[in-house]
Amino acid sequence: MNDFKFSLAFRVFHPKASIADIDTAVGRKANYKQEVGKPRKTPKDEPLKGVYDQTYCCYELVEGRRAMFEKSLRKWTRTFGNRKAALQKLRRSGGRLEYYLVLLLEGNAGIVFEDLDLREMSALGIQLALDIYP
Repeated sequence: MNDFKFSLAFRVFHPKASIADIDTAVGRKANYKQEVGKPRKTPKDEPLKGVYDQTYCCYELVEGRRAMFEKSLRKWTRTFGNRKAALQKLRRSGGRLEYYLVLLLEGNAGIVFEDLDLREMSALGIQLALDIYP
């Protein structure tokens, strides 16, 4: 199979939690964030109409090549497994947790998600969002 580059981030969406509460639950500071009820802005910090209807936090985890992918996914899932109680509290109160996986392909490529990894992600309530670029 052909090589590929990837980027893995962890994203949290919540209808009412603060960024600080989410950062505490995740155990990291968000790289990108928007807080419910705060005025909307462009990425260049210019004001937009309205306010955010939910809190959004994005945590950049790792970038790499095919050879690192499975090991990286497993490492982060186990790291978040140590924060299971806090993450489940976010989910029970209306939050959504997801890995955001960006794949930059160099031709056709394939990935196998091991059943153990999928079970561990599922037990934590982590969804998987894919963004694939040829």
